[in-house]
Formats: sequence, structure tokens, C-alpha cells
Amino acid sequence: MKPSTIASSLLGLSATALALQVDLTSDSSIKSTASTIAFGLMKYYNGNVTGGIPGLLPGPYYWWEAGGMFGHLIDYWYYTGDSSYNDVTMQGMMHQITPNGDYLPVNQTNAMGNDDQGFWALTSMMAAEAVFPNPPSDTPQWLAGVQAVFNEYVVRWKEENGLCGGGLRWQVYSFLNGWDYKNSIANGCFFNIAARLARFTGNQTYADWANTIYDWEVSQGLITSDYTIYDGIEVNDATKTCQNVHQVQFTYNAGVWLQGAAAMYDFTKNDTWKAHVDGIFNYTQRTFFKNNIIYEPACELVPSCDQNMVSFKSYLIRFLAATAQLAPWTSDTITTILSNAASDAVKVCAQVWRQAHDALRLPFALRHHAKCLILYRCTSKRNVVSKVCDLDRRQRRLVCDVAEINRLAPKRPDWRCLRIAWVILAK
Repeated sequence: MKPSTIASSLLGLSATALALQVDLTSDSSIKSTASTIAFGLMKYYNGNVTGGIPGLLPGPYYWWEAGGMFGHLIDYWYYTGDSSYNDVTMQGMMHQITPNGDYLPVNQTNAMGNDDQGFWALTSMMAAEAVFPNPPSDTPQWLAGVQAVFNEYVVRWKEENGLCGGGLRWQVYSFLNGWDYKNSIANGCFFNIAARLARFTGNQTYADWANTIYDWEVSQGLITSDYTIYDGIEVNDATKTCQNVHQVQFTYNAGVWLQGAAAMYDFTKNDTWKAHVDGIFNYTQRTFFKNNIIYEPACELVPSCDQNMVSFKSYLIRFLAATAQLAPWTSDTITTILSNAASDAVKVCAQVWRQAHDALRLPFALRHHAKCLILYRCTSKRNVVSKVCDLDRRQRRLVCDVAEINRLAPKRPDWRCLRIAWVILAK
């Protein structure tokens, strides 16, 4: 897969979709579009200005999403050679890695999930693999940060004392909601970094853990015989059992396990891991793509994507791009998928965005349009429009419930503009 194709697909689907045009056969067009997207993405970040906290996005964005954002910026640098955002990425990452080097800052204790910590570790792994500029020598290095998280995962797994055969819980601390749940994204982050550490360092211990984690996921019915990946399973501490698999399926779960399996194949060249790659990739294609367009069936068929879910597809795109390099027989198919998706996203999101933006000078949440992929990144921090508006796909315009807007606007000052929005866009 050409780096330019990966870059265009990854960046085109993981950041802001403005009034863009991109020629996927032209490196200069791809880099220009990627530059525009990266600039738009950074408009959401204030950690590098007075009063901001390095590494944090303002509300309503979550801490883990900032870790994901820095991963996008590392990819941007790697594929384009543009170092414009390297310093701010370095600053944000180093502020959140903490003196212990484990991406476990005290000020995030009240919402710290194993998956949250894992997304920062995934980004640190990206930095190590991409040979991103090293932090100062007297601070934790990228690889050390990933290894610290891996070691803490091992401790937490062992602290389960065999409950349900092992597995990480969703949350790090017992007082958090979700402690009684072991899920595929927390264990997928563990699996992913274990596999990539094995490949990166050659240390068999990491590979052994990757095998253990994968086998556990299968044993609990979270990865099925046809490679369907379910979200998680409930933990009953009183009876020391796990039961009630939650069968909801998300794009980022598929992606994190797919890249991990591809890394294990690249490390072992084992046919078993090749079969796992093929199985998860086939599952991903049949479940999360419709007419070559990626979508989140758990919350887009009946529009209900929350602040977390609206970013999931961007990570699948990243994981697919990495898989194409680690498992080269998937490259042609993934290139086609990502190129088609990138072209369509830029074309359709740009048209819809321009209509709303030119009319009101305000961004609108269009995340329920089937062809707009990573849609929350097309919007401002206010995504309230999506709660009372939908898109007339034939006319490509927003149609809003004016009665609901009028009912809610007096209680929500940030909704008052929606009265104007409905008048202009419903003409």
C-alpha cells in the first residue's frame, strides 16, 4: 500500500471534513488536504495556550480521545513529513505520561478505564514504531511508556486471581462504574500492545501474553467461531462468575484486534495468526461497511451515537491502514476500501458542511448521514442539532423539529441559534 494512500484515507476519515477536494493519485493533493485537516483538528485543542492543560481537550471531549488525537498527528507527521505539530504533540504526550511513565495521571482517576490508558499506550507505541522524535533524555521514552502500561495490565490481570479465567476489567479502580464488566476494548488494547511489543522488541514474553489474551477472549465468547467480536461480559464478584455477554459490536473493537492479530502474524509468520487476520478482516467488512462506506451499526441505524462512539470509526481506519502493512495480502482490498471511503467522505461531507456553514457561519452535527464518516469531527463542540434535526438525503438539507427547538431553546442558551438554523435550512 502506498503511504500516500494510507495517509489520505487515515487523515481524511479521522479529522475535520471541510470544503475539501482531494486527488488520491497525487501526493501533493493528499498532503495539502491532510494539512487542512490537521489544522482543523487542532482548532479543538487548547492545551498549548495560556490557561490550557497540555494533553487535554476541552469538554465535552474525553481524556482518551486526546490520546487518539495525538496518534492522528503522529501519523500525519509520519506520512507527510510535516513537523508542524510535533512540538505540541510532544508537549501533550509528555505531560500526560506522568513521572511514572505509565499514562496514569492522578487528575483522571475519577474516570480511568483500562481502555483509556490503553489508547495513550497505543499512541506511544505508534511514536516508537514511527521513530517519532525522542522526548528529553531525563523523561520517560515512548517505548518505556508502552512497557509500563503493559506491566500494569499484567498486574491487574493477575490480581483477578483467575476470576473468569483472567481478563482485564473495563475500569482501573473498583469504585468506578463499569468495574463489574470485562470488555473487548480494554483487553483489545492489552492484546494490541503485547503483539506490537513482541514484534518491535523480539521478546517472546510479549507474544506469550498476546496468545493468552486472545485465548481468553475466545473462551468467554467475546470472539466467536466466525470472528464476531462482542463488546463485553458482566462480572459477578459475589459468585465469582462472568455471564451475560453484551452482543453490541463496535468498529474500534474489530480494529484493535485486527491490527494485533496482524502484528502477531508478522512476528510469527504462523498460519494460525493468518487465519485470525482473515477471519477478523472478513468480519469487519461484512459488519461495518455498507456500499464501501464505513458505519457504526450499533448507533447509526437508530441514531444514538454518544460522545465516545462518534470517534470509533477513525480508529478502525487507522488499524486497517496498519494491517495493510503488517499483512500484505490484505493491502489491495484495504487500499480500495479506504480510498473509496476517503473520496466519498470528502465529497459528501464537504457539500453538506458548506451548505450549513455558508448559511449560518456555524458548524452542524451531521453525523447521521450515512456517507459522512467520522462526523463529529465535522462539527463544533455543540452537537445539539443532531438531537432535533435530520438530513433530507434527497435535498441534502437539514430538516429540524421546530417545536422541539422552541421548547428547549429557552432552557438551553446554546440552542437559540437553532431557531435561525431551522428557518434558513428548511427553506
